[in-house]
Amino acid sequence: MNAATIEPRTERVLVLSEIAAYLRCSEGTVYNLIKAGKLTGWYRLGREYRIRFAVLQAWEAARENTPSV
Repeated sequence: MNAATIEPRTERVLVLSEIAAYLRCSEGTVYNLIKAGKLTGWYRLGREYRIRFAVLQAWEAARENTPSV
């Protein structure tokens, strides 16, 4: 495979502050969701928590479709 055939990744990745803004909550709330295991699909790069935007949208959609107790 040569370099000309490799396509760059164009998926959007959000950092903690962007995740909080998207979910309309504080960064502390996002951190608590991560630590409690309620927000999945995230990863750390250095000191920053990150999540692909498509994964965050899928998590939010699944959460909205889950009946609350």
